[in-house]
This record gives sequence, structure tokens and C-alpha cells, in this order.
Amino acid sequence: MFLLTFSSLFALVDLNNASSSELLELNGIGKAKAQKIIKYRESNQCFKSIDELANVDGISKKIISSNKTNLILGICEATQTKEAVSSLLDVILDPINIVFTVVIFVLGYIDQKNR
Repeated sequence: MFLLTFSSLFALVDLNNASSSELLELNGIGKAKAQKIIKYRESNQCFKSIDELANVDGISKKIISSNKTNLILGICEATQTKEAVSSLLDVILDPINIVFTVVIFVLGYIDQKNR
């Protein structure tokens, strides 16, 4: 809650999570450039630095410098989601976990059959 209040008070825009309408608050950014920023962010797994914004077609260093005090790099939600799914799959598909799961099911089946 404090971050939201702080962000709205100083009009900070999180490059890694901002919507198109939030990006429109920046100087020199229209709908087309906002969409290009989002497309770049999605295809490159977020921004690692504010200066990386210069890699987006149509974004000049002048635009970056005029907005630098209003830009922040938040935690990349897209990367976190992919990492969480990847970690879960690693755990599920780990051979030792598969063996333990099969053993538990077999023991459960044997237990039910003996009742």
C-alpha cells in the first residue's frame, strides 16, 4: 500500500510492470511507443536497466533522460511466473520424486487391498 501511495505521489512508472496507460504518463510516449515498450519487455523478459529502454524502436536517449527521475525497475512479474512454473516442473519431473510418488501410491493400494 505504501508503495502505491509513494508511486502515485511522485508519478513513478515501473518499466517492468506498467500498463500501456501508465506508460502514457511519461514525456514523449504515445500509444505506439507504449505498445513497443510492452512488446520489448515481453520478448526480452523485462528491463535490466532504465538505459535499456534505448533498445526500443523510437525511444531516444533524450526521451529517457527527460523521464529518468520518473522511472523505476520493479520486480519482473513475468520472470517470476516463469521461474515458479519451471521450479514446480523441476520438482514434479525429478526422477527421485517420481519414484517416491509411485511407492506411496503402491503402498496406499496395498493398504486398501488388505482392509
